[in-house]
Amino acid sequence: MSEFVKFSDAANLAFHAMIELSAQSGEEVPLKEIAHRLQASEAHLSKVLQRLRKVGLVTASRGPTGGYRVARPLNEITFAEIFQVIEGAVVPRTCLFGTPVCGQAGCELGRFIGQVNRQVQEFLGRLTLADLPLTAGKRPGTRPRAS
Repeated sequence: MSEFVKFSDAANLAFHAMIELSAQSGEEVPLKEIAHRLQASEAHLSKVLQRLRKVGLVTASRGPTGGYRVARPLNEITFAEIFQVIEGAVVPRTCLFGTPVCGQAGCELGRFIGQVNRQVQEFLGRLTLADLPLTAGKRPGTRPRAS
């Protein structure tokens, strides 16, 4: 079955990692634990988290008790910001082919695709980590980490 909206593996991993960290109420979470929960490669996850760290969305500490945590209040981090850290600036697209093939300046399908892209971008710009029920330790079955 196909999907209307599809994100890259790296963007998907960034979204999920930020949700995992948000659910831990500010506690540092080891890379290995996040990777296990997400069933993801530690190497790929590490690259994604380093990009998020570079822009100040997460902090990291080394050592046996080290890990990652969200660096800012959850209501200040939007999904659009997370997406742009991984994918770069969003470029408006109005053609499914990447380059217009119909040659019509007033392409109806192009206007439709442009509108869908704008709506998704606006939605992600409004949606913060605080908006999800899975964040801020509200996930069913999430245990507090042992000290």
